[in-house]
Amino acid sequence: MRPLAYISALLLVTGLASCSWNNREEAIKLCNSLTRVNDSLNVMGKDWMDEFKPAVNTKDFTYLQPKRQHIQDYITQQTVYVKGLKDVGGSEKLRASLLDILKFENDVVLPKMKEFESFNGDTSDSTLQKAFNELITTTKEDMAKHEVMFKYLDEYAEKNDFPKPIE
Repeated sequence: MRPLAYISALLLVTGLASCSWNNREEAIKLCNSLTRVNDSLNVMGKDWMDEFKPAVNTKDFTYLQPKRQHIQDYITQQTVYVKGLKDVGGSEKLRASLLDILKFENDVVLPKMKEFESFNGDTSDSTLQKAFNELITTTKEDMAKHEVMFKYLDEYAEKNDFPKPIE
């Protein structure tokens, strides 16, 4: 009877270790998915800014609309995607923080970006400067939301025993 108990205990420990390993792997996959969404959004924001700089200098803002629309479509798609993800290994706060960023970007940042699409050569420098200052203020709020997400990302990596992603 003793060898049977030993084998049973060994199988139980092996099974638990396997479950733990599977959860760790699933946690890493989820983390990678969430950071990929955020990284892509950041790249799109940079692309918009790359169009914004010459638009201000030339007062030709026609090229901003397609970039902003692309960001808006991406946010819509990724919000559905992130909402549909299954939480693994205590990812609730991390996933919720990314959803908060996506909502903020959609509800607050994009309208500030869209405002520039109505500008043209007749737009005064003071109107342009005011809109830019408002966008910068909004961007600072957005960065604060990212800091919260990065905190949750670090906690998630530590809790699930994998290296913290590079920010």
